Amino acid sequence: DESREPRVPWPWPVVVVVAAAAAILVQWLAFAGIIVPEWLASNGRSFPSILAAASSLWLSGHGVPVDIIGVHIGLIPLGLTCVSLLLGEEACRYGARVLWHRHDKRPARRHVGEAVALHTTIELLAAIMMAAGATTTHWLAAMVGALLIGLCSGIVGACRGAHINPLSRLPHWARGLPKAVGATVAVCLAGGSATLTVALLVHADRVIHLHQQIGATGWGGFCLILLQLAWLPTMALWGTAWTMSPGFAFGTGTFVSPLGTHLGIVPALPVLGALPSNGPINPAACAWFAVPVVAAIVGGILIMRSLPEAGFEIGCGLGALSGLLSGLVLGALGSLSSGSLGDRRLSEVGTIMPATG
Repeated sequence: DESREPRVPWPWPVVVVVAAAAAILVQWLAFAGIIVPEWLASNGRSFPSILAAASSLWLSGHGVPVDIIGVHIGLIPLGLTCVSLLLGEEACRYGARVLWHRHDKRPARRHVGEAVALHTTIELLAAIMMAAGATTTHWLAAMVGALLIGLCSGIVGACRGAHINPLSRLPHWARGLPKAVGATVAVCLAGGSATLTVALLVHADRVIHLHQQIGATGWGGFCLILLQLAWLPTMALWGTAWTMSPGFAFGTGTFVSPLGTHLGIVPALPVLGALPSNGPINPAACAWFAVPVVAAIVGGILIMRSLPEAGFEIGCGLGALSGLLSGLVLGALGSLSSGSLGDRRLSEVGTIMPATG
């Protein structure tokens, strides 16, 4: 209930700091809890190495490459990134809600900015501690990832908790752009997710067969499923690039798109059984090209509804601007879904840039 103040006796800056730290600690403990059963089953690994592995998992969601069983993985598990963003946003929203009540529901924007700064600082400090514990050499990636996640989750959470609309000061003609861009990107992402879902359903037998071949049962099988779920948003972005025709790569010199597929040897990860077989263009697959077209139409309609008094020329200009901004957002997301799953042939995995942008 937003009308009731949270029952905490601390000043709001302390609440922001404690909430941000608690959100990070919850994630780290969850990772450690997943790894501990494996530690109990093994005799050669020390407990500190398990704690370092939990830190490495947390850092991987912030864009830091990790080494798993001797394999260098630079592909960001965006599922972990989304968890960090959601928990961070809720933590900052709670702190900003206390701020909102303590200032008689009229907090100054300066205080909201201070809440975002405190939240981001805790995220940066946690990244430094995790990087030191994991003994990683990718300090810059850890800092940049923590800064971006801290700022994004902090701004959204603080604005929600303090009931502030950061877009209210946009010019009148531009106030419909965020909604139009958001809708366009959402339709494209929904199309990519639908593509991934259809591929998993069509190749379900192959996916199940690969899972059975690995022989992972019990806790190991559960961890294997969690591992694939961590990369599910990444693969959904691959599906989005696929609907736009550039497609994605799964290895050097490979490509997967509706216009054709050329793959080499693929790791025996069950979810990769959804990849199509090598072959030329599938005419039926071209129907997915309608996704970005429908997305653009939705964005154009929302732009015109936000500014009904605009003429044809202004409407076209705003529609073009909306499409350009949507393309930049999708291009940025596509770059996040590119990386590596090894050092040689699998050093190029993910959306094909800059074609996707």
